[in-house]
Amino acid sequence: MYEIETSEGVAQAFTFWVGDTHYAIALQHVLSIREDASQTRPVPGSAPGLLGIVDYHGRPVTVFDFAHHLATQSTRELRGQLRQALEDHERDHIAWLKSLERSIKEGTPFIHAMEASLCEFGKFIDSYETRNTDLKELLERFCEPHRKLHGAAKNLLELRERGFKERALEGLESARKSTLRELMYLFDQAKEIINIDHSVLLIVTEDGSVPMVSFRLDEIEDVIEFETDKVLDVARVGIPLTHEQRRIISGVIPRKGGDYSLLVDPTPLASLQEVQGATQVPVRSTEPSMTLG
Repeated sequence: MYEIETSEGVAQAFTFWVGDTHYAIALQHVLSIREDASQTRPVPGSAPGLLGIVDYHGRPVTVFDFAHHLATQSTRELRGQLRQALEDHERDHIAWLKSLERSIKEGTPFIHAMEASLCEFGKFIDSYETRNTDLKELLERFCEPHRKLHGAAKNLLELRERGFKERALEGLESARKSTLRELMYLFDQAKEIINIDHSVLLIVTEDGSVPMVSFRLDEIEDVIEFETDKVLDVARVGIPLTHEQRRIISGVIPRKGGDYSLLVDPTPLASLQEVQGATQVPVRSTEPSMTLG
């Protein structure tokens, strides 16, 4: 492991997530964190994850998407997949109610789930895990109206079988205007939460003053303290890493509950600053930043 600045054997690290993998980089190598990643200027180039350049006090700094540089899915891509899944479930429930309406009107068999727990969305709610507390709380709010909507099918179909077709249709329209509408509202709220962009630019340094390279991160966490003598060797721990990860990971920081953080060694990143002349392009930026340490 490369040399890390410590105080009585304890070091600090800035942490972030890429998908379900937790990363840490020693605080001595964090030059700045820009809270708005939108002003990155595109430049020609085809290096993995290359986004462009930003200005750091008059010095152009090459920007990469950290996840794409490691040839893995970014958190924003996972959010996009989640948004698409919610849109699919939303359409499914609109179609579900239309199918129920046809069954009541025409007497055709209703072949869809009448129990929320058997619905694909119900299974999704029960199994989906997220670190986003706002989204987690919102998904829990789906449970009651979702159960209520599915539960209505059996009652309405029984009314139809007993000859009360009009009453069944009235009940269906009531469910459409109340329960389904509530679900649609929750779907919209969930998609709004997912659409919030928390991306930042992490500007990395080797010597504490000169920017080396910058990475766009989609999900940052916190500054942690760790004991350097407890950092584990990657090979001995047996964590499977991609070729790109092995290049920049110097060790494993144990965390509570058996979890771990992959410790990033910035030294191999120095070569990324010179990418097909990207840093020769002058830029201007008024982007706010905060410096740690």
